[in-house]
Amino acid sequence: MVDQDLTEPPPESTGQTSGADHLSAKPAPQPNMIAFLLPLIILLFLSAMSPNFQTESPAPNAAGNYLWLIIVEVVVLTGVLACFWKVYLSHFPMTMDYRGIVVGALGFILWIGICSVGLERTALTALGLPDWLPERSGFNPYLYFAQNIQFTAFILFRFTLLCLIVPICEELFLRGWLVRYVENPKWETVRLTSIGWRGCLAVVVYAAATHPAEAIAAIAWFSLVSWLMIKSGKFWNCVLAHAVTNLMLGVYVMWSHEWQYW
Repeated sequence: MVDQDLTEPPPESTGQTSGADHLSAKPAPQPNMIAFLLPLIILLFLSAMSPNFQTESPAPNAAGNYLWLIIVEVVVLTGVLACFWKVYLSHFPMTMDYRGIVVGALGFILWIGICSVGLERTALTALGLPDWLPERSGFNPYLYFAQNIQFTAFILFRFTLLCLIVPICEELFLRGWLVRYVENPKWETVRLTSIGWRGCLAVVVYAAATHPAEAIAAIAWFSLVSWLMIKSGKFWNCVLAHAVTNLMLGVYVMWSHEWQYW
């Protein structure tokens, strides 16, 4: 059975509708832009409030405040996503396949491989701008939390945020709205398989702007998922790939202690 994207524009009306056609007609997607933008806006706003652990002496209770911030992010965004869930399903049926897992695993290898080389900083150093790129703020839970309920809560909510909340919020904005909007202001009618160079370019700009310290890795990763989007036409495949990459990244961070990848 072939999955059909609900974002396909309906055929032109002939002025007559049979009873059978009426019963089998699929409801039009709800053009609710706020549903696709609000989750990422809230995520970015709350994330900007994270303490800076790169300093030699973080503020008192910074780790505890960071834990509560992550809990708030998970709880608030889960509520927001639940409120708009029917809107998302009206645009994209809940379908995905193995390609999301494969692309997610390849994306993890791509991200770690490119970041380990440090191409961005090498290029800027050659241009005489070695300090232009910001340092990512890493957080070591072993350093700030004992092996107790705080440590367990941090790992649980951090992985929930990393592997579920972030992929859904970011993909809703990117593949759910942005790539379709730049192709056609009547974005709710645009199929993911019809995204052209404008949509792909918008993703590249977003990737570089939101990941300046890993711009090359981000451009490569987001472009790979754009390829998956166009080939499969399944929005939830993109979410699955994002979740798999982030899950593997989280496990890698816990194993390698390279906390800047959180």
